[in-house]
Amino acid sequence: MDSNQFRAFENRVKSFNEIIEFYKITGDGCYMIKSCFIDERLTLFLEEIEQYCRYKINHQLQQII
Repeated sequence: MDSNQFRAFENRVKSFNEIIEFYKITGDGCYMIKSCFIDERLTLFLEEIEQYCRYKINHQLQQII
């Protein structure tokens, strides 16, 4: 997080219908967000949250089982 506005960040994230799961975590990051966005909506989401934090995106390539 780049700010201490945790509630504002959490509320902004929860306002997107594409969010599937949202966790506060330990380790390298503060939060983990599981989502399903189309490209345009992902861009909007990232623009909205960048005022609060830095982010890292991982993309699912293929389900194994």
